[in-house]
Amino acid sequence: MGRRMRPTWLARMAELIALDLRALATFRIGLACVVLADLWNRATALEADYTDFGVLPRELATQFAGPYSSWSLYMLRGDVAWPTTLFIVTALAAVLLAVGWYTRLATIVVWLLLISLHFRNDLLLDGGDAVLSGCLFWGMFLPLGADWSFDARRRDSQAGTPSVASVATIALVMLIFLVYFSSGFMKRGESWENGTALFYALNLEVYVSPLGRQLLQFPRILPWLTYTVLYAERYGIWLLWLPWFHVPLRTTLVMLGWLFHLSLILLLDLGVFPFVCLVAWIPLLPTPVWDALTGRWSKLFNKSNTRQGPASSVAPIPSPWRRRLGWLGQAALLFVLYGVVMANLTATFPNRFGNTRLIPTGLMNTIDALRLQQGWALYAPDPGERDGWFVATGTLANGTLVDLWNPDQPPTDDKPNLNTYFKHQRWKRLGFLAVDSKYLPLRRALLEWLVRQWNRDVAKSPQEHVVRAELRYWIETTKADRTVPWIEIKLAEIDETEP
Repeated sequence: MGRRMRPTWLARMAELIALDLRALATFRIGLACVVLADLWNRATALEADYTDFGVLPRELATQFAGPYSSWSLYMLRGDVAWPTTLFIVTALAAVLLAVGWYTRLATIVVWLLLISLHFRNDLLLDGGDAVLSGCLFWGMFLPLGADWSFDARRRDSQAGTPSVASVATIALVMLIFLVYFSSGFMKRGESWENGTALFYALNLEVYVSPLGRQLLQFPRILPWLTYTVLYAERYGIWLLWLPWFHVPLRTTLVMLGWLFHLSLILLLDLGVFPFVCLVAWIPLLPTPVWDALTGRWSKLFNKSNTRQGPASSVAPIPSPWRRRLGWLGQAALLFVLYGVVMANLTATFPNRFGNTRLIPTGLMNTIDALRLQQGWALYAPDPGERDGWFVATGTLANGTLVDLWNPDQPPTDDKPNLNTYFKHQRWKRLGFLAVDSKYLPLRRALLEWLVRQWNRDVAKSPQEHVVRAELRYWIETTKADRTVPWIEIKLAEIDETEP
């Protein structure tokens, strides 16, 4: 009896970590599209964010990004031409990744340039950047170009092996699992326990959309939605590892994951995070689903489905990189995966794992250098209660008072439309960082950049140059049971009239 059941059990376990080649091809295309969209978004503030003229010159960037920032290619030069060139190279590599031409090399180049970008300005990063860099890292060791690619046309693809299993496929599934598991257990604050977390999240005007504001008109459903998110992340995600009912269960989880992140896109402005998570769920769609989809596609366009072999077969065969690296390389990847898992557990349960020595120092340093460090504290332990906006006033040499943040508007302390106030989506983090005592140098750097930008782009004569400037920040706090007065914080000042 034991001998009969063993192959079935092994097959079920293999199904949990096996990923369909067509799923990986779609995943590849989705990752490339997210990278291109992210580059486009960042390019709107390229000079301000990635040059010495901007908010974070290279000397200041090293104070926040840690010792590995010196590895960044963006740190080689501080002029605007250099990051522009790197952006173009990254975009070209992303296009090659999308079409699957020299896929492995394209994936490596995109990953390398992306983490270089992250090291250059660590202050602008969020959870979506960690998911994206993690997907690209593990994607380097997956056959992303084995199907629906120019590489597949140039050489024989694994036509009879619809799925592949390796350490990298385990890591990719584990990445999805840890995003939700860790995020769920980091949500241990009072608002998640009493059901008010979504109320506070939707009251953060900096991030909420007009549709999200409308949801506040239905207060009775907010606690139910809060608890649904909390328990789905903590416990529902474990269904990924259930070896029974694999096809319907995985398909349902993927659909629910997509629904969740589409809801985030409609309700909140969270940057790249929900988009890359939509893409990250794609590889988890099982082979029978892809057989059905490609079968309908073939009938629609009168094309034959050339894939051979039973639709439900799982081929835990070596991927191309597994054959090249051998078992030693797979063991190294497994060691890195162990470090990633332990880093998650340490960040999620610091009291239980924080004082242990389960992660060797060298491994932790390697994870940091590869940008695989984990921390999924989205709206955790509680959603923030504070909104805010900058007031940057300047006095010109001719005595005129101007608004340095909005040069086209007269200076005012009135509350702006916070949803559209920040010129770039990633700048929404600046206010929260500027009031944090850990980022004191950022305050003066931001004001100095505003002055430099005015004097170069707006002033038409020396009499219109800024000689005095002041940066303040207004804080608006949301409380469910009362109204809290606004608070004004003076962040920095410049006076060039003093000797």
